[in-house]
Amino acid sequence: MVAYSKNLIFEKAQPEHRHLIDRLMVVAFTPYVQKLHHIDAVGGPYPWLLSEINRGNVYICSEGSDIKGVVMIQYQDTNLSIDYLAVDPKHQNEGIGSWLLDQVTYMARKMNIKTIRLNTAEMMGGLLRFYCRHGFEETHKALPAHKGDTHIRVYMTKIL
Repeated sequence: MVAYSKNLIFEKAQPEHRHLIDRLMVVAFTPYVQKLHHIDAVGGPYPWLLSEINRGNVYICSEGSDIKGVVMIQYQDTNLSIDYLAVDPKHQNEGIGSWLLDQVTYMARKMNIKTIRLNTAEMMGGLLRFYCRHGFEETHKALPAHKGDTHIRVYMTKIL
């Protein structure tokens, strides 16, 4: 893994970032979606993205004008859930995903959040190992709540 640049910025996404974030998510999630559905599916669309940006739930990792990654979070009492974490494929394996998780963890600790939660498809072994390396532990497995597919999700929690 390449060490990430010291010039990375973690900040709330702004409405003018919407199209760049949408494009990043499409290219980042298309392989995941194709693996789930076994077809030439494409990640997206994300019609809710602008409203989540306006709510302050979307953060970007940028260097200059280049958005390298994005994370969408939700707060629930003393818990924080990561709904989406995406790294531009051009910047994968540079430590951006780890850096984003570190930033979210730092932010959560400052807010006295007790747990961070997320889920990913059981078939995505690389993602499961990635999250385990960052302190997440499996809590249970279940079908996704959205019922959009029949692939088991692994639900994970990191206690802070």
